[in-house]
Amino acid sequence: MTTSEKYFNLGQFVVPKYNQEALAREWRFIWREPALAFYRSKYSSKGLIPGHLPAQDQIPITYARELRQDEADHPPYGTHRAVIPETARELSVSQDVSGQRFLRLRSERDMQVHDDILAGTLKTVGIQGHDLVVHVSLQSLGEPAICRALHQINATSFPLSAPVDDHAAEGHLALWRRLRPRVLFTSLDVLIRYLRVASNQGIRMRDVFSGGCVVAVDSPLSPEDSLFIRQLSDGGTPVRVVDVVPEVPAFIAVDCSATGGFHLPSHHLHLQVCDPLTGRELPCGEPGHITVSSVGLDTLWIKYDSGREGVVDRSLCECGHSSVRYTPIR
Repeated sequence: MTTSEKYFNLGQFVVPKYNQEALAREWRFIWREPALAFYRSKYSSKGLIPGHLPAQDQIPITYARELRQDEADHPPYGTHRAVIPETARELSVSQDVSGQRFLRLRSERDMQVHDDILAGTLKTVGIQGHDLVVHVSLQSLGEPAICRALHQINATSFPLSAPVDDHAAEGHLALWRRLRPRVLFTSLDVLIRYLRVASNQGIRMRDVFSGGCVVAVDSPLSPEDSLFIRQLSDGGTPVRVVDVVPEVPAFIAVDCSATGGFHLPSHHLHLQVCDPLTGRELPCGEPGHITVSSVGLDTLWIKYDSGREGVVDRSLCECGHSSVRYTPIR
């Protein structure tokens, strides 16, 4: 096997493709890292042992609620974190897939991986160098990370706090009509407020972001939310949706223009659909819980439930994107 077949190259990092070799390395790390008592206890209770890599179907799924309970039992950080305060270079607070607040600790390497993937995602959705990008209250990605990623692609960052009411949203719209930014990058709930306020004022978003686009960050959309998005798109402003799992640095998926699903970069994550009761991997096209495992991150994720139910398609996508594609089931 040649080096090019065996490894992915991402920035300054060289990490193994997700195969038995990569999983075995992560498995060894669990048993030798003192901070990871949560996983050793979880796996030992299932009869799994160090030095013997089990079949993936034998590895139980890990859920966000387990990690939050571990933190409650062993405050303040729990015993599941491979990145601890002494090795972290960035701390922030977000919500996990269960909706609970959690402390996010990232190492320098995980920050760079996250920023590189985010920068690539921003280019994918149409953000270009020298664009003025308004980004509003994106806790799930982290505002500093967005600033760094925009700087990486030579775009101009314009961060704002979320509008606390419709009057504040009116002020934002008035400011944008003067500055003429090309891109709005925000969460879905904030976008819906802007759309409602703009409609009440007789303002068309395509006149505010002329020739640009709107990027909404959220979990897969409800039918009601999709209607808002369609109305905005029909008005001439392209809308792209980015799906993130905030606690997993590399989980930044972008909507597929051809299928309506989401493409997840696979440099550092292996995506599976699993039966939530047995942990068994399900074949492509069969619905189950979307789980992810990490490769080459300082944080550790093995069969982590992403909080999404859906199906996976690994065939070549007609949009030309080569990464794995998942379609949520709403």
